[in-house]
Amino acid sequence: MPDQINTTAGDLPLGGDVQVYALRFEWALNEQWSIVAAKDGYIEVDPDTTLVSQLGFANLGAANSENNADFVTAAVGFRSRINEQVNVGVAYELPLTDDEDSLMKDRVTLDLVWEF
Repeated sequence: MPDQINTTAGDLPLGGDVQVYALRFEWALNEQWSIVAAKDGYIEVDPDTTLVSQLGFANLGAANSENNADFVTAAVGFRSRINEQVNVGVAYELPLTDDEDSLMKDRVTLDLVWEF
């Protein structure tokens, strides 16, 4: 983490460590298509000052995941390179936690990546 952050109230001391663990596998079927599998990460935040230490699972695709730190998902999908700068992906994501700890039943995500 940075040693300090600038805010409208002035500089706040921060410092400390952040560790993120995640898994992602990508297997190329050919130059254009690949199979992708991912598991969202686990985060440990240990700030020196200002903030409190936190740890939990990180579901970066869910805006309200901070309401349920025990929510865990996995995804599998495909990615295709359209040209040298553009690729598109689709993934099916499902929860690995029980219904009580879940934010969703399942979902399909689609993304477009433009490299420039």
